[in-house]
Amino acid sequence: MKLFFTVSIILFSAFNCSAQLTALNEDFDANCASSSSATYPTYWSGYCKFVPTLAYGWNCYPVGGRFGTPGFTCNSYYAPYHHEDTAWLFTPKLNLSGNTDHIYLRYDSHYEYTASKLSLLLSHNYIKYTNPDTSNIDWLDVTGTSTPTVGPDDSLDWVTHFVDLTPYKATPLIFAFKYTSTNTSGGRWTIDNIITTPWALNIKDLQKEIIPITVIGSATSNELSISCAFAVAGSYKLAINDLMGRELHTETLRSASGEQNFNLNDLQLAPGMYFIKISNGITYGATKVIVK
Repeated sequence: MKLFFTVSIILFSAFNCSAQLTALNEDFDANCASSSSATYPTYWSGYCKFVPTLAYGWNCYPVGGRFGTPGFTCNSYYAPYHHEDTAWLFTPKLNLSGNTDHIYLRYDSHYEYTASKLSLLLSHNYIKYTNPDTSNIDWLDVTGTSTPTVGPDDSLDWVTHFVDLTPYKATPLIFAFKYTSTNTSGGRWTIDNIITTPWALNIKDLQKEIIPITVIGSATSNELSISCAFAVAGSYKLAINDLMGRELHTETLRSASGEQNFNLNDLQLAPGMYFIKISNGITYGATKVIVK
């Protein structure tokens, strides 16, 4: 399948004078490294139905994201009660029409304490900084299309979710994370690593078996080494993707069962972070690597 992804550039909308992005790549590290206030990333925004406090609006969580990095969180519990809450977090307006293939929104999610509700919605006519609950805003609830489903597993550990945006890409859209709670029940939802990508995890394969992958030593622009543990011998596809989801290198690994080492050469990668993914259609493995 041909994968096509546009370079992330900023366009400007004459309709509401807000920026439009052709891609999304937000890990909250830059704006939340030293702040616990609602420091939104560039072009992001929020809206609270009730007057927010530090606890029950969307806020930075400097060490609460995945892997201990910053994330963005919403929590209804404050001094020392739960509060009724409806808090929205909006992405920038996304112009995804240039993607000729599938396009997904990928995000990491985790909740703590009692279960509160996280809803996923999108709109083609929402205008930033206005009340999102008014009747003239057309919101499409896509919570049920998230793979895997947002639910109890998110309370056990971080879960990577995907939402297919392909059916909605023809018209610019805003994606929203909507947190709701009551004055007797709520919890802390945290999200992290939100990107658009043409590549989606096969969740069923991931749940069946994971291939452990370890990067050996330091990776360079042209070479890196990995160690993998395969349950069965066979051919496996290896792909290296950048943070935008673009597939920059692929090759076929033919392996015996057990732990195997591979040297990958002639990669021609720029310095930065990449994802290494390996699959044979039944089992799946992924890891990150930093090229210096």
